Amino acid sequence: MGRLTRFAASLVFLSVVVAPASAQQTRTEQIQQGRTEKADHLHPYQPSKIETFLFEVEDHLWVERLFNPPRGVFARVGDLPEGAGFAGGPAYRYSNQTVSFTVSTAISTRRYWELDGKLAFRQLASGRAFVEISGRRRDFPEEDFFGLGPESRRSARTNYAFRETSIDACGGVSPTAWLSVAGAVEYMTPQLARGRDRRFPSIDRLFSDSTAPGLQLQPDFMRVGARATVDYTDRPLGPRSGGRYIVSYDTYSDRDFDRYSFGRWNVDMQQYVPIVRDARTIALRAHVASLTPNEGHEVPFYLQPTLGGASSLRGLRPYRLRDRNLLLLQAEYRWEVNAFLTGAIFYDAGTVAFRRRDLNLNDLTHDYGIGLRFGWTSGVAMRTEVAFGSGEGTRFVFRFADVF
Repeated sequence: MGRLTRFAASLVFLSVVVAPASAQQTRTEQIQQGRTEKADHLHPYQPSKIETFLFEVEDHLWVERLFNPPRGVFARVGDLPEGAGFAGGPAYRYSNQTVSFTVSTAISTRRYWELDGKLAFRQLASGRAFVEISGRRRDFPEEDFFGLGPESRRSARTNYAFRETSIDACGGVSPTAWLSVAGAVEYMTPQLARGRDRRFPSIDRLFSDSTAPGLQLQPDFMRVGARATVDYTDRPLGPRSGGRYIVSYDTYSDRDFDRYSFGRWNVDMQQYVPIVRDARTIALRAHVASLTPNEGHEVPFYLQPTLGGASSLRGLRPYRLRDRNLLLLQAEYRWEVNAFLTGAIFYDAGTVAFRRRDLNLNDLTHDYGIGLRFGWTSGVAMRTEVAFGSGEGTRFVFRFADVF
């Protein structure tokens, strides 16, 4: 009887202690076997046909060859004011290690056009200095004007034609990889005419020279300016990390009437914060512009800073707000969908004011939205966005350039 008791106890011990250990070993073996089988079936990632085509385009530099080659004939697309419609035209460039010459033209579906040329010497002083000379002629027949100040009304939309010939020269030095200092001089000959957009009245129907300074007389201007740039971003276009800070000051001298001379300050600060191994980026921007006329002078409305459109307050029409002083704040959360597509959630806020001290954070116009950017490591080739929250309806944005 004692032997039977000891035998039964042994069976109980084996069932309680050994059996679970055996079960655990079996489960471990099953997991290991599953991993082995999965490893046996691993294969390299097979991109889709679309991805394969896009990688082919990038590897062979097809976009650069078509739109931005170092030399030869190429196509210019866009690069006209927002609202001009689709624009494009032929261009030509010749460049070598020391000099680059480019001439291009663009004509839009809304009869905007521009012709420009540039001669650049970018490798002076072992690449630490540059000189550029450029000129352009442009005709924009349907530019929008809603009035001056933050209280301008959308119902007061008018339009005017703007023509200009200008020639400028600039030069600068880069004492370090992250710092550059430049100076420029430009001669401008702006001219205004009645707007050609028949959907809205011409500017002279609703505004006068007192409510739109410079409407009656347009002098030639001499612009002289200086700019300092601190740039430690990880790449020139589409940066994922680092910062870019630009400070500039320009004087505009009325060469004909001694009535419209002024000075202009610009401060543009951009910061890029990488998260999740650069696959996610928070992009921040603060931009301030301030114009101060000479004593007894006015600032022409067509040279005042504006808010609205694809590069500022995306929830407003282009040029919706305009005045002597401007404040713009922007924030974006960008995430990489794949090698060629980036998503973005954005928030914009800004205002304009007649006096600098009236710029504050209490009277900002806001918007928010979401968008997609298509492009390569060389930058954004196409951008589409939808913006809400401005109080002036939903706005759709489509541009061939990044927002900042």
